[in-house]
Amino acid sequence: MHAVIERDKLISDSSQKEEDKNEKEEKKEVVDTQEEIVNSQEELGNSLEEVLNNQYEIVAAETVVSGFSELVDKSAREITFSEEYYTSNTNDYDSYGAVMTGLKNNDLAVVKHVLRTNSWLPNHPCRETLWMQICKYLHKAKGDVYTELEGDLLGDRKIKDVQLPSFVDFDNLMTYHLSVDGVQQLHKILAILHHTNPDITYSPLLYPLLGIFLHYMTPSDAYNCIYGLLTSKETFIIQTKVAYEASKRVMRDLTKKFAKSAYVHLVRNCNTKDIDTVFDSWLWWLFSGLPFHYMVHFN
Repeated sequence: MHAVIERDKLISDSSQKEEDKNEKEEKKEVVDTQEEIVNSQEELGNSLEEVLNNQYEIVAAETVVSGFSELVDKSAREITFSEEYYTSNTNDYDSYGAVMTGLKNNDLAVVKHVLRTNSWLPNHPCRETLWMQICKYLHKAKGDVYTELEGDLLGDRKIKDVQLPSFVDFDNLMTYHLSVDGVQQLHKILAILHHTNPDITYSPLLYPLLGIFLHYMTPSDAYNCIYGLLTSKETFIIQTKVAYEASKRVMRDLTKKFAKSAYVHLVRNCNTKDIDTVFDSWLWWLFSGLPFHYMVHFN
C-alpha cells in the first residue's frame, strides 16, 4: 500500500512539473508574440514616417492609373479599376501585334476578333496607341495639321473663350475623367472640326468620343483620329439630324430582332404608345449609362 502511495505521489509531482513547464513555455510564447507585434508596429510606424518624410503617396494596387494622358484628372476616385475583371497577361502584346498585322493586311475580321476577345485594362499601355494605329489606316495625313489649324483659326484666343459648335448635344456633355485643361482642349478640337467639316449639322457622338480619346492621346492625335473617322468611306460617326433619327429606328429593329424579350418588356412598360420615343436617347444608354471601363472596351 505504501508503495502505491509513493508511486501516485511521484506521478503527481511529475505531472505538476510538466504543467509548470508547459505554462512557462506558453507564457514565453505570449511574450515572444507580443514582442513581434510591437516590432511590427514599430516597423510600420517607421515605414509610415518614411513615406511622410519623402512625401510619397500610399496607393492601393487597384488605384494605379498610369497609362493615361496628362489631360486626365488622375485623382478621380471613379478612375480606379480592379484587375480581377480583366484578362491582362503576358500575351497582351502578342494580341496587339495581331491587331497591327490585321490592319496592315486589311484583314478586318482578325482585327475585330482580337479586339472583341481581349479585355485589356482601361489604362493598359496597349491602349495608348491602339486607336491611333487603327485610325492611321483611315487618315494618312502627314505632319501636325492640328497645330497649324489651331494657330490659323484660334490664334492667341484664350481656350476658355472658345465656344462649342451647335452640332453637339448640350444636354449630354460627357467629359468623364478629363481635367479642366482636358475639357478645354476638347472644346478647342470641336471648334476646329466645326471649321474643317462645315457639313456636320448634328453629331452628338463627337463630344464623348473625343473625351475618351483624350484620355489616351494628345489633342493633335485625337483630332487626327476623329478626322479619319469622319472622312472615311464607311459611316462611323453620325453627322446629321436625319441620320440620327434613322439610327434610332435601326436600334429599335436590332433590339426587336436580337433582344426580343427586352423589346417586349419595353413595349409593355413604356408610358407612351410610340415605342420609337423610347430609343430617342439610345446613344446615352452607352456613353452615359455605362461605367467608363465598359465604354473603353466596346469602343
